[in-house]
Amino acid sequence: MTLAHTRRHSPALAAALFATALLSFPIAPAYAAPIDDPPAADAGKAEKPADDLPPVFSKLTLTSARERNKTDGKILVVKATAVWCGPCKRMDKTTWRDDAVVEWFKSKGTAISLDVDQHPEDSQSLNIEAMPTMVAFKEGREVDRVVGYKSGADLLEWLGQVERGETAESRMAARLKAPREGEGALSMSERMDLARELARMGRHEQATEEFAWLWDNMLRLQPSMVGVRVSFMATEMGYLAEAYPASKARFTALRDAAHQRSQAPGRKLDDLFDWIVLNEIIGDDAATLAWFDRAKDNPRAAQAFERVEHRIVPLLERHERWGDVGRLIKNPMSKLAEDARSMKMMVQMSGSSRMGTGDPTLDRQMQEQMLDYARTNFRESAGRLYACLLAADRTDEAGRIADRAIGMDDQDPELMAQALVEAAIRAGQARESLRDLLKPRPLPNAAPAEPNPNQTLEERNRAEHERAMTDRERAERRAAAIEDLDLAISQRKQPE
Repeated sequence: MTLAHTRRHSPALAAALFATALLSFPIAPAYAAPIDDPPAADAGKAEKPADDLPPVFSKLTLTSARERNKTDGKILVVKATAVWCGPCKRMDKTTWRDDAVVEWFKSKGTAISLDVDQHPEDSQSLNIEAMPTMVAFKEGREVDRVVGYKSGADLLEWLGQVERGETAESRMAARLKAPREGEGALSMSERMDLARELARMGRHEQATEEFAWLWDNMLRLQPSMVGVRVSFMATEMGYLAEAYPASKARFTALRDAAHQRSQAPGRKLDDLFDWIVLNEIIGDDAATLAWFDRAKDNPRAAQAFERVEHRIVPLLERHERWGDVGRLIKNPMSKLAEDARSMKMMVQMSGSSRMGTGDPTLDRQMQEQMLDYARTNFRESAGRLYACLLAADRTDEAGRIADRAIGMDDQDPELMAQALVEAAIRAGQARESLRDLLKPRPLPNAAPAEPNPNQTLEERNRAEHERAMTDRERAERRAAAIEDLDLAISQRKQPE
């Protein structure tokens, strides 16, 4: 799964996946960097030039290489890459310099490296969706492709399959013949990968039926897949339902069946939960919201809310039902502490020296991005919590959350305070009392105003300049936040 697939998940799950992916290069060879989630624009500036590519790669263009491949009797492999792709860089340092790989290409193949940022038209023509992707050609025509980090042994195994004519299509046919249950059956993970590959190959009807069978049978055959079923698999099903009407119709039938079970005598909360997840898959938010509005004031629905709360809250947030979210929060301080623990875990992970790219500069850039993501994600989650409490008229609790959250920000407490105010404004909760949050606050562990007598004149001047720049930037940011609050308050006071 690539990072691009995290977008349909909750912010907490997205953060966890982001952290896992960044640290997974050395241990998870299936990871591939999505081309639509590049890092900051300057992340590749310190990279070495393309001439530093492993010698195994030819200087041929894609067009020239494919033309030559029509008659040379060899296998052409096009590696899609980017300077910011960690797994790609790792392969350049290991796989593509492996002696056995180099020898294979000397006698049997040609390899070229295609930078998707430098050659976007070629990338589009090859339908590149993630990196690294290796595309194999025979006689000028694509015959197979693989995605994700591959060791030298993995790559040679794949190249051997290409030599023997074992393409993705032929391997797919063999897997489709495997029984769904009993001896020789694929595992549920393998079956889910099969459904995903069918979808990627455009075989949407088969993919839909595989996913539908998995939805109905996965937990019966492998109960440990309960989390995967309603997260990763539900996300893949959602992509299909969004793009193909027949898939949406099939999954709607699953939803309707779950609804009937949830209404039958002896009904289970699991059926209600399935119904809500399937509503997400087919994009029927209205059905879940209507159920919520009927049940939210019913004391007998308390147990049901406990079972589905982590699916309901993101839905309510998407629809800006801030007050409803605020009324569901049982212990705001515990929620803030939980978010803080997640942030601290990511901060600790960002300090790891093993980011896996093999390039110290890129490692540092990725560590800094991860650290910034962790802090920003915590401020946003604290802001949502604060705004929802205000919207639910839990003002005193909101005040305590604000004080605690600001005190937790060890980088710049003003950034946390401004995040709280921004969230309150978005939730329609702009009010005069928010001005108190935007007051000047000292930086934690700020350098002393008095110069260090051990510093040289140049060092003192540099420190004073940096301090002045920081003070000016913080003052400008503070003034902009106050201006935004003033505007929001004035708009809220205007009669409709």
